[in-house]
Amino acid sequence: MDEYKTYLASDTFNLFMDQTLREFACDTVEKLCCHYSPKHYLVSTQLQSISAVITAGGMDELTKLSSKQAEKENKKNQSFWSFVSSHIMLGSQDDTSFSMAIRQKLAPFLEDESAAEDKVNRNRIKKQNKEKLKLAVEQALPIYFEHFICHYAYCAARQ
Repeated sequence: MDEYKTYLASDTFNLFMDQTLREFACDTVEKLCCHYSPKHYLVSTQLQSISAVITAGGMDELTKLSSKQAEKENKKNQSFWSFVSSHIMLGSQDDTSFSMAIRQKLAPFLEDESAAEDKVNRNRIKKQNKEKLKLAVEQALPIYFEHFICHYAYCAARQ
């Protein structure tokens, strides 16, 4: 785990978060916004709530916010919040999800669960992998959503 934590503090991982995740966030926003008309964009206060919630409580709080907003919001914003909720889920197998982008980058540090001889070892490996992913996600989430929010605001402004 020490080698893994060293990697998360490395220039390589920092560059991934700043460059690769920026490109990923911009692509994600472009795909998301191509389905919106100008009247469907979120107001800036809702966008800013994302950063505030991540700063206060990380992934857990963002998940709560997006689920809560998807339930209560009017239809025009419901699709945005539903998207955010599914986009950040740690267990998502969707190749276009934030968590899958992190999982793919960290693949060399994750053990193959199917290689375990028994259920006990498989569960141990699964738990370790989840712990590693959570550490990386908590580190990358604020940076990713900073890029996401900036590009979303840019797309909204050009409409």
